[in-house]
Amino acid sequence: MKNMLTPYNIETFLIWDDKAKYYDVFESKFFKMLAQLPIKGTYIIEEDKKYRPDLISYHIYGTVDLWWQIMYYNGIINSYNLHPNIELEYFDKNDYDMIYLDYQRMLRQSSK
Repeated sequence: MKNMLTPYNIETFLIWDDKAKYYDVFESKFFKMLAQLPIKGTYIIEEDKKYRPDLISYHIYGTVDLWWQIMYYNGIINSYNLHPNIELEYFDKNDYDMIYLDYQRMLRQSSK
């Protein structure tokens, strides 16, 4: 069963390259929009949250759903790079929700 596409599911924003048979993160307009969000604050990784982007997401936003967004926003591709005392930047969740709505509008307009 295919995962449900939601504002937090990464597959919602990836571009499928049918010829090459892979998802292309570099062609996704949403990822470009995410990278340009203003910084709301910083978070220093605590010992009990090392390697755990889900717990970091929960600490910052009150939900585990934004873990991959935090990693992408900070240029981190592997959770094993989340060591104690590393400073992460994070965005405002309201800003994220706004770019998601803008992205959905853009998709609807391009499909017309």
